[in-house]
Amino acid sequence: MMFRGVVFGVSERSLGSKAAVVISALVFGLAHLPNEGVSVLAVAAIVAYGVLQAAIYMKTRRLWACIGTHIGWNYCVSQVFSSTVSGHAATDGLLRGELAGNAMLTGGAFGVGEEPSGFALVHFDAAERARAVDLVEVEPATGAASAHRVVLEPPRLVEGEAGGRK
Repeated sequence: MMFRGVVFGVSERSLGSKAAVVISALVFGLAHLPNEGVSVLAVAAIVAYGVLQAAIYMKTRRLWACIGTHIGWNYCVSQVFSSTVSGHAATDGLLRGELAGNAMLTGGAFGVGEEPSGFALVHFDAAERARAVDLVEVEPATGAASAHRVVLEPPRLVEGEAGGRK
C-alpha cells in the first residue's frame, strides 16, 4: 500500500505516470536493502518487480491487485515451497526441498523472493502470454487520464544474425 498507494500516487499526481513508475520501483527496491543476504542483483530484480507492480496498479487502479500478487508470491515461495523469501528464513511449508546451484538461478542467500530465478521466468511467461497490456496514464497538470496499449513483440532475427532468418 505504501509504494503503490502513497509513493506512486503522490508522484503520479505531481510528476506524471512514467516518473511515478520509476520512483515507486526504486523506493520499493531500496526498502529491501536491510534484508539479510541482499545483493545488487537482488535489489535490481526487486526494482524490476516494482515496475511490474506499478504496471498492475496502472492497469487496474486497485491496490488489492498489487497486494494480492505480492502476498500470493511470498506465501507460495515460503509456505508451499519452504524457501527463503527476500532474506527471511525458510519455513516448513507443504513441500520440502533445497535450492542448489548458481545464485543467479536460485537467489542465493536472499532466496527466490523477487530474484530473477522464479520471478523473471514466471512474469516473462505471463507477459509473453498476455502480449498486450492496457495502461492508464494520468497527466499531472490536468489530471486527465489516457489509455495506452503496450504490445509486447518478440525480437525478430534478421538473416545473418546468429544464424536466424526473417
